[in-house]
Amino acid sequence: MFWKRPILTTACKHALHYRYTVHALIVLVLTSLLAACFVIITTFEPAHYVYIPTPNDTHPYKVSVAHFEILGTVVKDPLTHRPTSAREPIQMSLFLPVPKADCVAECEKLYMPPEIACSAEKLFFKECKNVFSRMRYKYCCSSHKAIDAIKFPLVFMEPQAGISRFLYSTLARYISANGMAVVLIDHRNVTHWDFFTDFPIWGDMTVNRTVEHLEPGLPTDEYAELYRRGIDIFTVVTALQDVSLLSRHFHAFKFNTPIETNRFGIVGHGVGGSVGTQMAAFFHRCHTSINLSGAAPKVSKPASCMDHVATPGTIYFFGRSDYNRDTNVVWEAALEAWGNKAVEYDLQNAGLFDYSDLPLIVDLSRKNAGIEIKDVNGLRDTLGPFGFHVTACYVEAILKNELIQPGNYVEECQSIFDQMQPHSVGNSTLCNSSSHPHQRRID
Repeated sequence: MFWKRPILTTACKHALHYRYTVHALIVLVLTSLLAACFVIITTFEPAHYVYIPTPNDTHPYKVSVAHFEILGTVVKDPLTHRPTSAREPIQMSLFLPVPKADCVAECEKLYMPPEIACSAEKLFFKECKNVFSRMRYKYCCSSHKAIDAIKFPLVFMEPQAGISRFLYSTLARYISANGMAVVLIDHRNVTHWDFFTDFPIWGDMTVNRTVEHLEPGLPTDEYAELYRRGIDIFTVVTALQDVSLLSRHFHAFKFNTPIETNRFGIVGHGVGGSVGTQMAAFFHRCHTSINLSGAAPKVSKPASCMDHVATPGTIYFFGRSDYNRDTNVVWEAALEAWGNKAVEYDLQNAGLFDYSDLPLIVDLSRKNAGIEIKDVNGLRDTLGPFGFHVTACYVEAILKNELIQPGNYVEECQSIFDQMQPHSVGNSTLCNSSSHPHQRRID
């Protein structure tokens, strides 16, 4: 017996037509929604994330990080001593080392918040290119053992004027992975210089090349920049003495002790380098400073001759081929005055922002995300990612040598990278002070 197709009535035909129409509309709506979601995702989010490499296996620690704010100090005018602003929050990042065996979980963070990433991209690439916004990195977010934070030397990383602290977070992670607590601070700007030119603090004020004729004193706006940053740093130092601050911002960790703040090091870029050099010269708590292509303070006699400085810190200056003691009379005078308390290295064919994360981020974006990036403000682009790698190697080496355990770390960097060259510094004869026992010439 053969099956016969049923004869559909007019009502059935209308019902089927209605059903097919509804199904088609549903499919059309869902397709439209999916297309809209795709457009939104591709418009406002990177196509895929690029992961910034973690410090390699030669580093003994993993790193945890927290971004938070503390209440700042009322800042007074450095000349009139009158309050210039109310207490405003200080935005900061704190990187803490975690023994590898104790880290039980890793999480991910965005390299930069989206709004900051776009602003930074306009500075360096002249448009938003989804470079910084694609970047992520992994960090330790839980430990099964309590941490004795007092064991970790404290290091401040000071950004260039007007540049987000996030542009130095990779360098901060590499430093911290050696066993150091690293702080990055966003300072409010009181100056308005071009971010891509060498900061003019002290530089345009010198007309005589002899140390004896370098007069103290700064223009008000330039001094205010350093003054404010110094206030911010010591505000953070005070806050770090409270172990509860660590517990509040590192929720999955337990801490037995706060961070040691009786002495610290400073690594500063541009204006931040000027801050570090000044503190190492005039504040005994600043044990070591590394000035990444920033200006030098004017000195009329060596820091070791100054009665109010008991143990002046070691001062390192990282110059460039076109910005060093041979091209800057203030640095020449300062290095001669400090003698064996100061050491200079010059990164060959470098731009100002080779002393930051920027060369690494640009390289990762080109290779791993396929982004076409041509000219980059602040980079010579002749070094490629080596601008970052050389900087990281030497900064880590010096800080380990000064703050953790003396060793041949710098010599190891010299054997790997020939882009960084030591610049010989003559000894000063302005006073007969002996070197501080912690001073070590590494060139």
